Amino acid sequence: MSVRLVPIFLLFLLTTRASHPVSAQQGTFTSSVRAHITDDLSHEGVPSVRVTITGTNIVQPTVVTTDGQGNLNITGLSGGRYALAIDKPGYFPQTFSDIVVGGPEASNFPL
Repeated sequence: MSVRLVPIFLLFLLTTRASHPVSAQQGTFTSSVRAHITDDLSHEGVPSVRVTITGTNIVQPTVVTTDGQGNLNITGLSGGRYALAIDKPGYFPQTFSDIVVGGPEASNFPL
C-alpha cells in the first residue's frame, strides 16, 4: 500500500539583497522555498524525499532531498514562475505548479 506524502510547504519569499548589487540604485534579490514534508498517516517528517524544482530562471532542473526530519530549503531563487515535483519510492508523487516568486503575484502561503 502506497502512502501519500503531505507536503507542508511554507513558501517564504524572503527577499534579500545579494552580495553584489548591479548598481548603486538597482540591487539583485533572491528568495527561498522552505518545506516540511510529512507522511500522511504518521504525520512525521519523511527523510530523503527528492524534490525537483524547475522554472523560468533555471537552466537545468535543481534536485534537492529532505533532511532526516523531512525539511528542505531551496535558496537563491530569482523572480519568476516555478514548479516542484516531489517523489519517493513507496509514496505517491506530487507536483505543484505555478509558484510565483517576486512581483505582485508572489506566493507566500502554505500549499
